[in-house]
Amino acid sequence: MTGYSLKTRNFLSTWFNLGFFLLLISFIIFIEFFQNHHTQKSAMDLLENPIKKDILFKAESIIFENRLGTFKATKKTDNWILEEPRVIPAKTETIQKVIDIISQINIKTIHQYEPINIQSFSLNNPIMKVLIKDKDENKLDLKIGLINPIDETSYLTVNDTQLIYQTNLLTGKLESLELADFIDSKIFTPSISEIKSLKIFTGQNIQERNIFTFKNGSWDSFRYNVFSQEKLQTKLEEILDIRTHAIIDQSSEEVTNLLQNYLDNPRYRITIQTNANKTIKYKVSYLTREIKELKIEKNQFFIMSASNRLYPYIIPKKYLDIFLINYNEIRR
Repeated sequence: MTGYSLKTRNFLSTWFNLGFFLLLISFIIFIEFFQNHHTQKSAMDLLENPIKKDILFKAESIIFENRLGTFKATKKTDNWILEEPRVIPAKTETIQKVIDIISQINIKTIHQYEPINIQSFSLNNPIMKVLIKDKDENKLDLKIGLINPIDETSYLTVNDTQLIYQTNLLTGKLESLELADFIDSKIFTPSISEIKSLKIFTGQNIQERNIFTFKNGSWDSFRYNVFSQEKLQTKLEEILDIRTHAIIDQSSEEVTNLLQNYLDNPRYRITIQTNANKTIKYKVSYLTREIKELKIEKNQFFIMSASNRLYPYIIPKKYLDIFLINYNEIRR
């Protein structure tokens, strides 16, 4: 009986030890699998793009800094206004270019945020800084260091993340953007495709000299029954592409009053209605006399103002007659 009990205990002990051993092996395998899975997930989380595109798409302000200057712009309704270094209309194309390039950043590798890496990747003295905020004050704060054309990569930090990201090489040569790239030198903000009607008046006349209306895929004119659609389109695009010589954001009271006097007695007035039912009004002066403060020679420039812009423009003489659309220019 005693021998039988001993044999039974040995049998049970063997199976118990075997079961415990198998359970231990299973537990080790589970822990190893879970750890590897967690490690892989952590690595994937790190490589996840820290650039939040929803902030970019809803951007309301941007501060861009490179070795050529610091440029701050804020979105006002549909237009961007440059606030630093001067308060003038900003070129939307340049701001959109910066936003588009940032949205295309892809993460290649991650590096520790430590002194030797910060110095090696030039993040202690960044080549560029970009701060973008949306209306809810969500932000993307980028510092961009070494740009390596050999392996086509850049190094940057994002917000307060204590990591250095190696990314694809930034395109567009953002490091060479300067003030001229951020200033909108065009007077007319709508493009030809955004215009529903364009009216041109002479002087203070109530009756329009020309009205061009776009409907059903073509232009109509109350003045001309037969004309070339292509030639009129070219002419209107020529008007819309007028560029300013200078934007007068600062001047003495005397000069400010002088410019206003010219605009109060315009040579032409232009009214544009957009497809979004927004109306923009422009005034075009006669040629001005010499204005020494603005370095303007006699009869070489005229003044223009726009109802959606803060400051008047100085325009070269060669553009003045462009507003007088003759039938010979658009005839078939």
